[in-house]
Amino acid sequence: MRRPTIGLLLAIPLLACRGEGPAPPPAVVTIIADDSAFIAPDTIPSGLTTLRLVTRGAQSHQVALARIGKGHTYAQFLEAMRAPPPPPAWIEMAGGVNPPAPGDTAEATFDLPPGRYALLCLVAGADGLPHVVHGMHRELIVSRSESRAAAEPVATDTLLLADGAITADRPITGGRHTFRVVVVGPEPHELSIARLLPGRRADDMLRWLAHPSGAPPGVLMGGVFGMPPGRFAFVTVDLAPGDYLFFCTLLAASDGKPWYTHGMVREVSVSRAAP
Repeated sequence: MRRPTIGLLLAIPLLACRGEGPAPPPAVVTIIADDSAFIAPDTIPSGLTTLRLVTRGAQSHQVALARIGKGHTYAQFLEAMRAPPPPPAWIEMAGGVNPPAPGDTAEATFDLPPGRYALLCLVAGADGLPHVVHGMHRELIVSRSESRAAAEPVATDTLLLADGAITADRPITGGRHTFRVVVVGPEPHELSIARLLPGRRADDMLRWLAHPSGAPPGVLMGGVFGMPPGRFAFVTVDLAPGDYLFFCTLLAASDGKPWYTHGMVREVSVSRAAP
């Protein structure tokens, strides 16, 4: 057997130092949301990140990220949020994880540039006010990472979020999906997913979203909070046989109404496979 030369042996550690080989998976950051607060790290590294939202309590929660412009403080952000909309240009929606069912877990993977962020829950409580009003917010610092860039998850499907439409690159079937969710705009958009309860229809869910009273006619399954045009995220869900609704609840700039009232709704039916 021919033995490796000294030159080759010396090259092996050099290649390792240069980052040769497969890229690492995205870092996973767990955020716990109970009915009054977030439990989360104070600082995380920048880059492609998987946010894992763990909800506790009887209510639905999300973790929405807002990026605070350079030169502005978290206190200034809170003051701006108390003012009438729209928010100032130095506040930008930056992704997040939309609500799963109460007590459940959901994830979304997306890029987090360095900067100062706010974690928010904008889901309305029983009093009709978003949970952020009752203190469900906290600051998060994303520090510049010197680590090697993480590998993107392998997507099974692509969903395009455009003003007035959610389109897929292929028919959505049953099983496990990792959706690459791309905002093509021109306005920011988000994706929420719900599985309809037996006998309930898409219209039932849309009416409940407009006036959330009583038990919802579907089970929330997460998604990704709002992102500006050109941004993308990865959302993994298991689609068992049943009827599903994919929708966007952000408000359109033209009339202040939710985008699902402007056609950003996609109904998906998954049939039980024949024996």
